[in-house]
Amino acid sequence: MSTANANNARTPLDSTSSRNATDTRKRSSNKLAKKSQKDKSKNGSTKGDAAGSAIINALFWVLSIGFVLGALALVPGPLQDRLLVAIGRLERKDTSGLYPVKTKILADREKRASIFRAFQHAWFGYERHAFGADEYHPVSQSGSNLTQSQSSGPSTSIGYTIIDTLDMFLLLSLNEDGASLGKSYRRTRKWLKEEHTFDVDANFNTFELTIRLLGGLLSAHWAEYEVGITPGLGTQEEEEDERFRASQTGASDANPASEEQGRKPFERSTRRNDEDDHYDPSDMLYLHKAVDLADRLMGAFTTRSGLPWSNINLKTRVGSSSDQEHGLVSTA
Repeated sequence: MSTANANNARTPLDSTSSRNATDTRKRSSNKLAKKSQKDKSKNGSTKGDAAGSAIINALFWVLSIGFVLGALALVPGPLQDRLLVAIGRLERKDTSGLYPVKTKILADREKRASIFRAFQHAWFGYERHAFGADEYHPVSQSGSNLTQSQSSGPSTSIGYTIIDTLDMFLLLSLNEDGASLGKSYRRTRKWLKEEHTFDVDANFNTFELTIRLLGGLLSAHWAEYEVGITPGLGTQEEEEDERFRASQTGASDANPASEEQGRKPFERSTRRNDEDDHYDPSDMLYLHKAVDLADRLMGAFTTRSGLPWSNINLKTRVGSSSDQEHGLVSTA
């Protein structure tokens, strides 16, 4: 009797404990399920981030390769030719897989002729009204020089306009009508040889002397002496080739030229000189002028920092600061 009662007494407690245990297991399973869902969502977002990063990296490399190829395509050579062939802008040289070194460039003859006429108009006006002056004033049809002499004398030209125009003179003389510039060019060269000087007692801007005069003289020397451009007389290479072909065919009996003479550099042969001005590019006039100017410019670099003075006196070769530029230096 007592045993049965005891068992009956424990039954409600046991059922309560059983329910509590069941609830605990349910909560645990719910937590595990939520955790599993979180892990899945986290793994999904991680995979999504990885995929996005992979796409960004792929785009970066594609753009980088495209940029490099585009930059290389601007450089004349075999790669540029292959790219032009690939896009149909250039034909193969032959079926052997060789490509031409030079690409085909279509010339705008109308624009080229307009540029040539504009140069003729500007230069002939300067030559007519202000030849030798540093500046030309087309409205008043007069010229002036940029710097006043230190000795209170008249201003002296150092050939800003003439020297700055030499390289354009030489390039445009290659035009179909370039022979029309020959006489003016030889007059200009004669003025530089016989009348021009850098030995002027005045202060000049170092920057302008460097880019306009030193650069102009070196460019003109390269075009005339190294390349052999002779305004109005054709190029050195054309004359050499003509003599060489004549020597091979026997058509130049009066003045035979051997293969060695026909193919040697500039100084091995003489060009046709103009009898009026004794035009002789072999004197390397522009190079000698450039060296003279460079030696005079060295005085502008006698500073503690090595940066040049803004001004230089070409006669005394002494540098100085500019009042207009407040001591600043242009190194561009």
